[in-house]
Amino acid sequence: LLQFAQQLMRQRPEGETEEEQTEALRATLETLLETSERILKIGETPRHTLNGFHLKAMSLQTLGQLGDEQATRRYQKELAAAKNSANPALANVAWQMYLGEQLDRWPELSAQDKSDLIKELTDAIEKRGANPVHVKNLSQISDQLASFDPEFAKELVNTTLPLFQKSKDDEVIASAVDLEGLARRLNLPGNEIEIFGTLMDGREVDWKDYRGKVVLVDFWATWCGPCRQEVPNILAMYDAYHEKGFEVLGISLDKSEAKATDYVEENGIPWPSLFPAEKDQRGWNHPFVSYYWITGIATAILVDNDGRVGSKNARNSDVGQQ
Repeated sequence: LLQFAQQLMRQRPEGETEEEQTEALRATLETLLETSERILKIGETPRHTLNGFHLKAMSLQTLGQLGDEQATRRYQKELAAAKNSANPALANVAWQMYLGEQLDRWPELSAQDKSDLIKELTDAIEKRGANPVHVKNLSQISDQLASFDPEFAKELVNTTLPLFQKSKDDEVIASAVDLEGLARRLNLPGNEIEIFGTLMDGREVDWKDYRGKVVLVDFWATWCGPCRQEVPNILAMYDAYHEKGFEVLGISLDKSEAKATDYVEENGIPWPSLFPAEKDQRGWNHPFVSYYWITGIATAILVDNDGRVGSKNARNSDVGQQ
């Protein structure tokens, strides 16, 4: 049945006109829907259940997009039931689909819709008990939301994180480390940032020495194209404002000390950069990556002269304006 469904999904709808192709697609989806129900009825293994649900949800969702309102209602009913399933794997898949849909229609959601979503999530976690997949799903959706709705992302993380931290499941607690890092990053604006570690020359950085100055904390790597593009901008800002109290502190995510050192020299970069002495802490294993759950670079954080973060995304002309 699974092989039959895969073959059907690979077929292109027959027909010379768009209308004929749509009708052929609708017929294929109806067959896939019937196939999914047979797979779910057999349900010999968890894989059967998950594949059957995926197939059923996809068929109903696409039929709905073709104008079948009954299919849309069935899809919503099936998704709601799966979210509350006693099968953890099925429930987690359904929640992933549901959260993805909410992201797709985010601009349409009201403040009340967003508030209701947080309550729905927390109620589900408290009812079913926290598991590592919950943490992974929330980490991913919160990180995506942080780029266009940081205030909601912060509220979501701050509300759900305590539910994981109080868990008695060691795996859940270990999985929550990333979410804790994301919480630190989302809560940075207006608060102090913690900086510690070893500089390229082997000295320990003393963050207190930067107090009273405006500092750009710049995550970079030699293999990062956007980072390379930003170097001239940062150099220009440094030349223009350094004598007025502007500093830059780099955090290199390179693995090769030689490459990082050569890059600094070739580009005439005058400011210091953190670079771990321990090889197992280099690259994406850098302590700051997990501490603030940095998921992409170029990333730059602007800190005011009181040591408080003014911007988590200080790029290009943003530095000069701020």
